[in-house]
Amino acid sequence: MPKPAKTAQPVKLAKPAKPASEPATTSETKADVYADPLVYDVLHAEDTARDARIVERLTRQYVPGASDGGLRLLEPASGSGRYQIALARRGHHTTGIDLDSGMLAFARQRAEEHEVAHLVAHITADMRTFAPPKPRCHAAFNLINSIRHLLSDAAMAKHMVAVGRALVPGGVYIVGIELIDRDTTEATEDIWTGRRGSMAVQQLISYLPPDLHGGPKRREQVVSSVTVRNTRTDASRQIDSAYWLRTYTPVEWTSLVYRCGWEVIGQHTSSGAPLPVRPYGYRLCVLRQRAGTSY
Repeated sequence: MPKPAKTAQPVKLAKPAKPASEPATTSETKADVYADPLVYDVLHAEDTARDARIVERLTRQYVPGASDGGLRLLEPASGSGRYQIALARRGHHTTGIDLDSGMLAFARQRAEEHEVAHLVAHITADMRTFAPPKPRCHAAFNLINSIRHLLSDAAMAKHMVAVGRALVPGGVYIVGIELIDRDTTEATEDIWTGRRGSMAVQQLISYLPPDLHGGPKRREQVVSSVTVRNTRTDASRQIDSAYWLRTYTPVEWTSLVYRCGWEVIGQHTSSGAPLPVRPYGYRLCVLRQRAGTSY
């Protein structure tokens, strides 16, 4: 899952090698670093506890009847389960949906190690077609641009139906997404780091918009280079990959949400504050099914 740009800067980059094949329009499209659950978990650990608190607060703020007691929460594309653990430690029940059985096995193990396995569930499924958990959830959340792995409007529509079926009446979907202006979008790069014990991880990630004028595919290429180093032995290895994300302007995003039977009822910064008047950039969109929508 790509993180929102933290210190992204415009860069001039050589044309990268193409990914091995044209990606399928499914939620399965992942970076190769996803194949190593521990590296992925270490790299994405920063801000996990903060983000979990924000999900909790926004759920209580927007969902009627969710102000007291433990929440029931759903995370499509749950990965290593780090958000599930953070939320379980705050007393909430979570269900994680992911296609990668190895990643879910890692998530289960981590939940047991943190003694919260009784509060988390994991379902191996496509995030477009999963069966709704029972009982239904107060909210679903999908942060740091993970939803942009769905590469077509049709895939997104199926996903939104699946999420809608999983929520209680009045439930919300909290989506972290970057919205762009194609007339000014440039290639950018960013560096992320993480450390746990003797493992130090650094990721250099470049975002390359392939079609600044919005063709039918509207895909941004992401080129990632991850260095994993053992600080005791200084041994290292490299994980290089390239993958695609779907791009959205503000109009494309809100229009698609509406066509799927939802509406944007709130927007917040990555720290959870109300979003200033700013059409572009990363934000947390709070979505609710429109009146009369039924799945």
